[in-house]
Amino acid sequence: TIIMQSANNTLEDFLGEVLRGVAKILGCNSTSLILINETTQELQVRVGTMAVSYPVLSQIEDLLGSSFSEISVPIQMASDSLIYRCWLERSILETASLGELVGRGIPQQAVEQIGPLVGDRRFICVPALNAGRNYGVLLFDKTGLHPFSRQQRQVLLRHARSIGEIIKSSMVGQSRSIVTAAAPEGPDYILFSADGNAIGHGPIESSLVKHVL
Repeated sequence: TIIMQSANNTLEDFLGEVLRGVAKILGCNSTSLILINETTQELQVRVGTMAVSYPVLSQIEDLLGSSFSEISVPIQMASDSLIYRCWLERSILETASLGELVGRGIPQQAVEQIGPLVGDRRFICVPALNAGRNYGVLLFDKTGLHPFSRQQRQVLLRHARSIGEIIKSSMVGQSRSIVTAAAPEGPDYILFSADGNAIGHGPIESSLVKHVL
């Protein structure tokens, strides 16, 4: 169970906590929420937990020329990536190839230099769906080349749908909650069950919403 007191936290802070919790449950090294903005035609990394997972994070960011939270790539450049294909097809996709994962979204030279730094990794992309709309992709990775199991995929899908619901709720109105909070007079909170179902949450302030409009 993941519980967060959200009175002084943003939506991005909370989603980061959720993703860290999922990563811990499944033994993943890192997680990211990659939003697809159809209006601006950009693919943007908004939430990531790689700082804890990768001791070589600063080296990777130096190669990319920016921090992960600032990465923004035109959809056209990343149209051959597994990330974009996951969003477009609304399907769970995975690979052990960093090059296949990012396509032309990251320069080939940088991919070749990053590969040895991160070692053998298995990446999985899960669409962040809600009520027919796909807000982006949840990206997870784990050490080794062994594929994610069916059970792991099911857990990831449930959490992806819950995150899509949270984003939708924030877009509709921050005063509206997914379900009625158990104690409206108390501190705001969001509660997730171990199987990925959102139990309740209070209002959250965030600038994340503008990136999916």
